[in-house]
Amino acid sequence: GGSSGAAYLASTLFKPVFADLWAVRSRF
Repeated sequence: GGSSGAAYLASTLFKPVFADLWAVRSRF
């Protein structure tokens, strides 16, 4: 379904983004 596809896209696209934000945040 579309919801599972959106969840997959969110997990693949946003996980690295949040990981980078968290790394930068912990750096400061």
